[in-house]
Amino acid sequence: METKKTLRPKLKLVRQSLADRTPRSQVIFQRLNELDFYHLSSSIALYASFRSEVETLEEISGRLQARSQLTLPKCFGDELCLFHIQSLDELQAGAFGIPEPVDRVVQNSQRFVRPDSVQVFVVPGIGFDRQGNRLGHGKGHYDRLLAQASEDAIKVAVCFDCQLLEQLPSEPHDIRMDWVVTESDVICTSE
Repeated sequence: METKKTLRPKLKLVRQSLADRTPRSQVIFQRLNELDFYHLSSSIALYASFRSEVETLEEISGRLQARSQLTLPKCFGDELCLFHIQSLDELQAGAFGIPEPVDRVVQNSQRFVRPDSVQVFVVPGIGFDRQGNRLGHGKGHYDRLLAQASEDAIKVAVCFDCQLLEQLPSEPHDIRMDWVVTESDVICTSE
């Protein structure tokens, strides 16, 4: 099996060369919205998409229009912290150029969201497998964040079909996903 280090650049290249990311992303979120645990959740942590990731801005906008409780992460060094946002205007380029909550949101203590209060986490990554293993960028940001989630929280990977492998290398500290949703498949990893 290839190592995480050798897989990362290969999977990034495949994802970057993928055509039609916008319609593919829309199909992924259509599939995700058909799952009751997501559709009916009152507390969702999404990510603001960056570069060639599954696009989330349309989903974020739709959730905000529906007045859903929506949180997004902001990077502080090695840690991700979650904040409740109320509009797309509350996002700006942050660490690594990734859209994150603006300073006025971060400085408002009422906007801070504890990870153990989130019901559903929608998680990006470079690659995933059918067992729920995730390959991130290697910094451990999401593993540390998800380690603080409640036991009942549902962790969902969204990725393109080209990012889904049969098996990824994993380590004891890696947090597994409960679901993996692509444009052609919905996988419950606990079955």
